[in-house]
Amino acid sequence: MLDQAEPFYAGTLFGIPPSMSVLGTMRDALIAETSLRRKDREPIVPEDVRLFQNADDGMIRVIFLFPKADVITPDDKDVELVTWLIDSEAKKTFKLEDMMFNGTLAL
Repeated sequence: MLDQAEPFYAGTLFGIPPSMSVLGTMRDALIAETSLRRKDREPIVPEDVRLFQNADDGMIRVIFLFPKADVITPDDKDVELVTWLIDSEAKKTFKLEDMMFNGTLAL
């Protein structure tokens, strides 16, 4: 099972306050407003989004699933995850050189 290739890149936002639980009703909007951006290439849009609420503190975790059909390579240098959460933009840039494991990009 560990040898199976994952069909998606997963981007996760966590620590979202319980007051934003309305996100669960906004699946299509979350997908439409989210992308992985790379310089000089088309953005990758998610195929699916999944929300989970922590039973202990109510905090929300959002997982975006991006298809691997459009391959991210070390030549992309950086990948930026961008989304809108109700009225706030959230983005994080990932340096791909920091995501190498045994000479292979580990995404």
